[in-house]
Amino acid sequence: MLPKISAFFYVLILLWLTVLPFIWRQRLAQMTGMMLAMSVGMIVGLSTGCLLGILFPTYYVQVTIISMVIGSILGSVAGLPSHVIAVLDGLLSGVMGGMMGAMLGVMIPYNEAVVMVQVLSTICVTALFFVYLMCIECIEQSQHHSPSGDRQNDKPNVKKRRLHHTWLFTSPLPMFMLILLFCILTSQLETVHLEPLESEPQQHRTPDL
Repeated sequence: MLPKISAFFYVLILLWLTVLPFIWRQRLAQMTGMMLAMSVGMIVGLSTGCLLGILFPTYYVQVTIISMVIGSILGSVAGLPSHVIAVLDGLLSGVMGGMMGAMLGVMIPYNEAVVMVQVLSTICVTALFFVYLMCIECIEQSQHHSPSGDRQNDKPNVKKRRLHHTWLFTSPLPMFMLILLFCILTSQLETVHLEPLESEPQQHRTPDL
């Protein structure tokens, strides 16, 4: 039950950061969108490949393909609101992260898998939090430097603008609390939670001549 709850919070953090550029697409700079897409693609591919490599160590090719596909898709989606360069950046980062994560997960000994998952999870969510802070800073700067003409054109969309200016997507505190809760849950993981789900495949015997 504990791994499922931790995975739920991790997916929630990723979805939170992926939805953000769609809400503030007109406020995020192109460089910020590229960094966001690259970070999401790399972290998703790395974490997915490492976890699947630990759980399914005998299916290295399948794990590598799945992690590359998942990382490239989410990285491309995160860069979609910004620019085609950000989409390409997220795509390539997801592919590279998926390959490295799969290699890392397969090579880790079973008795050290929990430590690696805890360390890697902490690094990933910390990087995502700093990316989130970067996005918030870019949004605030664009609001302060927006011309007066844009403010006049935004008057008919006051309700929509207020909806976007929610505390949930403009304050780092909710994201920080969510990441802190995820780190606490991850620290409670044990070796039994990461036991490989598949045993070594049986080798086919060659017929005697």
